[in-house]
Formats: sequence, structure tokens, C-alpha cells
Amino acid sequence: VISNLSEKLVIDTSGNVGVGTSSPTEMLTVAGTIESTSGGIKFPDGSTQIKAAGKYAGLAVVAKSGGDYSDPLVAMNDLTAWCGTPSSTNPCMLKIMPGVYAVTNTLQMEEYVDIEGSGENVTTITLNEQFANLVHGANYAEIRFLRFHTNYFVINGMYNNNVSPKITNVTFSLSFGDTTYGIYNELSSPVMNNVTVYMSGAYSGTGMYNLSSSPVMNNVNIQVSVGGGSAKGIANISSSPVMNNVTIYAWGGDITGIAVSNSDSSPKMVNVTATGSGLIKYGITNSNSSPELVNITANGITSKSNSSVKISGSILSTSYEIGLGPRGAIYTDATSSTFVANTRLEDPVNGPGTNKCVGAYDSNFDPVDSACQPLP
Repeated sequence: VISNLSEKLVIDTSGNVGVGTSSPTEMLTVAGTIESTSGGIKFPDGSTQIKAAGKYAGLAVVAKSGGDYSDPLVAMNDLTAWCGTPSSTNPCMLKIMPGVYAVTNTLQMEEYVDIEGSGENVTTITLNEQFANLVHGANYAEIRFLRFHTNYFVINGMYNNNVSPKITNVTFSLSFGDTTYGIYNELSSPVMNNVTVYMSGAYSGTGMYNLSSSPVMNNVNIQVSVGGGSAKGIANISSSPVMNNVTIYAWGGDITGIAVSNSDSSPKMVNVTATGSGLIKYGITNSNSSPELVNITANGITSKSNSSVKISGSILSTSYEIGLGPRGAIYTDATSSTFVANTRLEDPVNGPGTNKCVGAYDSNFDPVDSACQPLP
């Protein structure tokens, strides 16, 4: 029996009901929108869905298909539409699903809005624009689980100016053609956990630049390679960073490679490997600085201009400067002092400054005297 009401409601001989269609293929086939004004939809397992899947307050999804947005920048620019006004009582999150997302400008973080990818190996944001920053930080916000990549010359991978975001499980992969910075912190104290910076290019580059800042770095890996300029892994200027489990490699090609450069700074470095490579190569250089170095592996520590350096539990080989040759495991100028405890000095200690050793020894495990010199 077929009941036909102006071709709008059809019941075929199988009992299938069609609304807006004369050929229903299921018990109910609707050619149009289904509306539930109350109660929602009940499923065979007894559960009831009263709102669309994935539509949560304060959440927007960026995806290659099926998301709320397909571009992270468009999503952040439309923040008030899906988040309202972010605050401590109205926090929000932008979720970026797997895929490669090409953007043409800086991704601007906002206070109380976290940005979360789906993993460093599956969510990538690429910048197809020169002379820009990939991402700007914000207070009270975290960015996590994604990768930033560009082959263009950018000013900074991430720029934090008087803001202190959390950066967790983020990789910056930058191939550049001129002076650039992986992460630039100015008057900022970001907390970085499991952060990686890869930089390569033809000229100068610095993996992380800290200016009047006090970042906290845990499990950070910085690799900088340049073909014809100066490479620095981390440059601390008037800063007091805390570094724990950090690996830094800086290859300066035919010029300078410095893993860590401290100027007017007082960093605390624990479990750090600092390797500089190039015609001029230093693991750690200090100028008017007072670092505390614990469990350090470095090719040379040089101290100048009223520096005071404390070293313990470390392994130090030699730095090198073209025209001057090997500079020794430690070089201390006449205005500076270095205090060493329980450390292996694989090369001599040089310089006219004050060097004091307790429990230190050379590459043959023979003890050195209190002035860090071989025993007679």
C-alpha cells in the first residue's frame, strides 16, 4: 500500500517512510533537515544526544576537512564567535587536527586560549611568507603538540615580548637565508618543556635569544648550522634562564660556532651538553656573567670581563680560536674567576685569572692541584 500526500510523505510496500522523497531506502528517509526541538536523538544503546558531536563551549577544531575551520589564522581571527571573551573563567582551546596547514602571516596566541596540535609529527604549520614571525606568544596560554616549519627567511620562529606562555612538545624547523632566531624572548619568562629548534642556512643564526628574560627550559634540544656566518645555540643577554636537560649544538661553518653565550647573565645550567663547532668554537662563553654549571659536557668554558663561574660534576674539553689555537678546557682572563669541583678536565686550564679546583682531575684521571694545574 502506498500513501501519497502531495508527494511529500511516502510509505512504500516495505513499510519504509520517505519524507520529501518518493524512494525511501531505510525505515525513515528524509530529503532535508531533521529538527529536534527538545529531547534530542535516542540511540540503540539507550544514550541520548542533545547537541551536535564535537560542538563544545570554548572549543574550535581546525581540520583539513570536517572541522569548524581549515585555517588556524582564520580560527583565531574569529575567536569571539566560538569563544566569546577569553578569561580565567572562560578559557578556550583551538584544536588542530593532523595535517599540514600553510599560513600567510603570524599565528597570534591570545590570553586564556590554548593551541593544541595532534602531535609534532602529524600537525605542521608552515609559513609561506618572508620577514614575519611564525607565532607570537601570550600570557596565560599554552601551545603544544605541533611543528612549525618554513623555508622562507623569517625574523623569529616564536617571538615573546613581555609575555610568558607555556611551550610544550613543539618543534621549530627553520631553513633560512639571513640572520634569524628560533625563539626570541624579550622581558619574558616562558616555560618550555620538550622543545626542539632546528635551524640551517647560509648566514648567521641563533637558536634562542634571551634578552632581559628568565625562561625555564626542560628537555630542550637546539641545533643550529650555518654555512658562512656565526652560529649560536643560546644567547643570554642580561638574563637568568634555568636550563635542565638541554642539548645545544652550534656549527658556524667557516666562522664561529658558540653553543651558549652569556653576557651580563646568571644562568643556572644542569645536565647540559654544549658543543660549538667551526674555525672558532666554544662550548660556553661568559662576559660579566656568573653562571652556575652542574653536570655540564662542553668543549671549553671561557670567562672574561669580571665573570665568576661555578662548575661541578662536569666533563670539559678544549675550545679553539683561529690564530690563538686551543684555548683549553677552561680559559679565565685576568678580571675573572672560575671555581671547579669534581670535574674532568680533558685539556689544560689557561688564562691569567683565578682558577680554583677541588676534586678535579685530567683525562688520565690524575688529580690536578688547587690551581687546576697538573701535579708535579
